[in-house]
Amino acid sequence: MTAYTAALVVSDAVGRAAAGGRLVTRATVRDAIQATRLPDAPSGPVVFARDGDLERSIVSINQIRGGAFYLAETMESRTVKTAP
Repeated sequence: MTAYTAALVVSDAVGRAAAGGRLVTRATVRDAIQATRLPDAPSGPVVFARDGDLERSIVSINQIRGGAFYLAETMESRTVKTAP
């Protein structure tokens, strides 16, 4: 799910860079990724803080028991917003 969400972020950023009439370069895609706002991504809302970290990140810990995956724990963190 994380890789799929990452692909959505990159695809969205490239699409916005191209639609804005800019050349699709590393710099324009990076800037577009920083400005990403995906409220309905499969892993939850995707919004990046000024430092490039996700404002809200979720980590799921899974265990394998008897050949099957089981959710052991889910942890959520939120970036503390500071004044510019």
